[in-house]
Amino acid sequence: MKRSIARKLLVVLVALLVADQIVQHTLLRDGLFFGRWVVPFDPPLFTSLQKKRVADIASIVAGRAEPRLDSAFDAELGWCPVPDSSVDAYSFDWSGSRLCERPLAATKDPQRKRVVTLGCSFVLGVEVAARDSWPFLVGEALGYEIATPADVRQLLGLKGVAAVGF
Repeated sequence: MKRSIARKLLVVLVALLVADQIVQHTLLRDGLFFGRWVVPFDPPLFTSLQKKRVADIASIVAGRAEPRLDSAFDAELGWCPVPDSSVDAYSFDWSGSRLCERPLAATKDPQRKRVVTLGCSFVLGVEVAARDSWPFLVGEALGYEIATPADVRQLLGLKGVAAVGF
């Protein structure tokens, strides 16, 4: 009796797995179901920028394109945006900080405080307008500027104070 139930359960599970794979590779092939994104989807590509990046990487791997130099490696801070550059919807000032309204002043106003935000693409504000990124909103709410990489180096006691973005 137990063996019969186990077999039936196994058959049902295998049938569900097969049905899931058929749906994924037919109806959900492009990640859309009746024009709406299905989350999570493998791979999780939700915007045209993400799809473009995957196509760019495929071109580089296939040898049809050269890698873009939109980041520079800094031994103390890691991969950083190149100062005075623009990449897709993102622009960076002289310090490598993301431009919101205007570039940061090269010398800090002693009357003005700066807020430091460190982190990943969430901190950079990937896929949102610069004015909608949370570091910008925090700075605006507190009346602070976003700190420059040189400020961060000084705060953390790092050796160099080169203007390399993060």
